[in-house]
Amino acid sequence: MLCPSCGAIQPLDLSVDYFTIFGISRSFQVDSKLLKQKYKNLQKKLHPDLMSSTSEKEQQFSADQSAHVIRAYFTLLKPLSRARYLV
Repeated sequence: MLCPSCGAIQPLDLSVDYFTIFGISRSFQVDSKLLKQKYKNLQKKLHPDLMSSTSEKEQQFSADQSAHVIRAYFTLLKPLSRARYLV
C-alpha cells in the first residue's frame, strides 16, 4: 500500500489478502483488539482527508486504499464474514 522507500501511497492491488493488509496470520481466530489497532494505524497513513495537499492521482490512490482497508477490516472483524472470506 505504501512505497517502502519513500512512503508514497501506491495504486490499489486487489490481489493482496485481507490478512496480509493487517500483517496477521490467515486464521479464523483473530485478535479483534490487535486488528482494530492495525486498522487505525493504517487509516492514519491512508485516509483521504490527510491527502488534500497531494496530487489528484495520489488522492485517488488514498481513497481507493482507504476504502479497501475499511472493507478488509469489517470483513475480518465479524466471524461470519471472516469465515466466508476464508472459504
